[in-house]
Amino acid sequence: MIEGSPKPSVETGEKHAETLASIRDLRGDLHMHSLASQEANDDRGTYTVEELASYIRDHVGIKEGDQPGVEYISITDHATDDKAIPHGPEEAVDRRILAQKAEIDRLNESGKFPGLTIQAGIETALTPTGNPDVSDHVLEQLDVVITSIHEPPDLPGDKRVEMYRRVVENPYVDILGHPFGATWWGENFDWLSDEQAREVIDLAKAHDKAIEINAAQLDYYSPAIMQAIADSEVKVSFGTDTHDDPKIKVNEPLGTSGWRPYVKTAELMKEFGIRKDNILNTYPLAEYQAWRQARIEKFTTATE
Repeated sequence: MIEGSPKPSVETGEKHAETLASIRDLRGDLHMHSLASQEANDDRGTYTVEELASYIRDHVGIKEGDQPGVEYISITDHATDDKAIPHGPEEAVDRRILAQKAEIDRLNESGKFPGLTIQAGIETALTPTGNPDVSDHVLEQLDVVITSIHEPPDLPGDKRVEMYRRVVENPYVDILGHPFGATWWGENFDWLSDEQAREVIDLAKAHDKAIEINAAQLDYYSPAIMQAIADSEVKVSFGTDTHDDPKIKVNEPLGTSGWRPYVKTAELMKEFGIRKDNILNTYPLAEYQAWRQARIEKFTTATE
């Protein structure tokens, strides 16, 4: 675990050509949960998509120019009940995910949130064979696909690496979610050794996936892991992993501790010199979408 927490110093206005300068560089959140996660038996999701978007608009702010703000959020609810190891895609789950995508499309088209785009995504769980618990034809239609291993929490690191080795072959998976460890239900789990972590980073790099730096689990990004991420120049994504509440603003002025998850994560990435052009959250929305589509086309063609 990381000793202590990075000290925010993001309000300097300083700009660097390559590394993240401040939270002004971050344009969106790539990992948020809504009420729909309850349908996968996760009772922590307590906000509708529209309520999350309203919170962002009213308390965080829509990005304008060089000011801190959000241009897009990504709704990445759980697909299935990952308290039990999933056995594979189910038609009912696929239909539910596509119904939520249609809801998000309607909300984007409604004009209720000018300047803010809501991306339709999913956080898939992996089956024991290393496949997502959602059908490929559904994943292909989404904007953001995270894949995570949640259960069992004490699954050995070598088995986790093998599952990641398989899932990176899926062209529709964008992000490997919180792969290194987590604190759940009061227990700490360091899932991967530094050597295993480097292997997962290399797998992501080779298949143009992003490694998630999860704001809810920063203690599990050791200096050795962070340095390996920076040195590899693998793509990186940031997500608040919002469940119970938005956890973005804590009744403080915008741009300081009011953006606590953003600030702490931005400072951590800056400290280890992760290049700005490797952080997906710094991409304008169109650039992010182009990256995803180009990777899908590249790796789909390679497997044909």
